[in-house]
Amino acid sequence: TYAETKFIEAEAEFLVANSGSFQATGANAAAYEAYLEGIRANMDKLGVSQADRDAYLSDPNVAVGTANLTMELIMKEKYKALFLNPETFNDLRRYNFDDTIFRGLELPEDHNSVLNGQWIQRAVYPSSEFSRNEDQVRQAEKAIDQPMWFYN
Repeated sequence: TYAETKFIEAEAEFLVANSGSFQATGANAAAYEAYLEGIRANMDKLGVSQADRDAYLSDPNVAVGTANLTMELIMKEKYKALFLNPETFNDLRRYNFDDTIFRGLELPEDHNSVLNGQWIQRAVYPSSEFSRNEDQVRQAEKAIDQPMWFYN
């Protein structure tokens, strides 16, 4: 969606402005404008009234200014826009389930005991893949606790 694109842009601009640090505070105007436009686009898509949208966008918890933008704010709004979209899981993994970015994130109570208290990193290949492409699946298959990429 257009909103998702703007949040990806906000995230990228934020990282560029902060030399790759996702723990920084503050960014550039491009990151901040993309963050606000992502919120605006999502609310427009959902049919939120202009008055309610503008009130939300001017709330001091949202309209923090360029100097106070954080990855936590970008990801929080991106999550709202992409709720139930599997891309949110990619964001969680990319930032290693960091609870300073994803405030309040906790392992579920009935978490898979095989993972020993760690977050799941990848899905298991569906059984249909083994019947159609077993050799390739066996080469690519890894445990569910092995990260798909390295972290900062």
